[in-house]
Amino acid sequence: MNQAEQLQDQYVKVGSVNTRYWQAGDSGSTVILLHGGGGYIEFWKYNILELAKHHRVYAFDMVGAGRSDKPDAAHYTFDFMAQFTRDFMKVLEIPKANLIGTSAGGGVALTLTLNFPQLVERLILAGSAGLGKELNFLLRVTTIPGLAKLFSSPSKSGVAMLCKQAVYDSKLITDEIVEEFYQMATLPGAAEATLNLGRSIDFLCLLAPLLH
Repeated sequence: MNQAEQLQDQYVKVGSVNTRYWQAGDSGSTVILLHGGGGYIEFWKYNILELAKHHRVYAFDMVGAGRSDKPDAAHYTFDFMAQFTRDFMKVLEIPKANLIGTSAGGGVALTLTLNFPQLVERLILAGSAGLGKELNFLLRVTTIPGLAKLFSSPSKSGVAMLCKQAVYDSKLITDEIVEEFYQMATLPGAAEATLNLGRSIDFLCLLAPLLH
């Protein structure tokens, strides 16, 4: 099986949500990759095949993200997305998995582990939300008047700025990456879902001092 076939788009219904995912690898333990806010499965295209050499790997567009459905009435909290991830596992008959989460995806992975520990074998976090009161700029920006327009009506220059802020070496951000991100950010419902997520997480961060 070549790379194109291994990373072919597949869709599955998780509840009422048509959900896009990739699956690669057919042996070893199961790994599920959880992207960050405003993300999509292409974020993992340089990781998934390497991981698939030793694991059975899944990456999916979270509800409200990428090419998965974006329900208008949904509140994109960590609890909501952790439940969605659990339902994704149930539909694909995944009894237990190693979770790798970045940014908001890390917050989802943490929440899933706390709420459903029997489903999680190992937890790997990279730049995870949910470990303190600080909030990543890319999520905080969704709550700042004016800057939130970068998400509600994204331009290519605004998308390029956000992409470069998200990595250590901005030279890694190519025109191809910016174009890909722009196309995803301008899909119907994508901006609203990203703003919803940022506001939900920002609210949790404001509550954090009261919860300790």
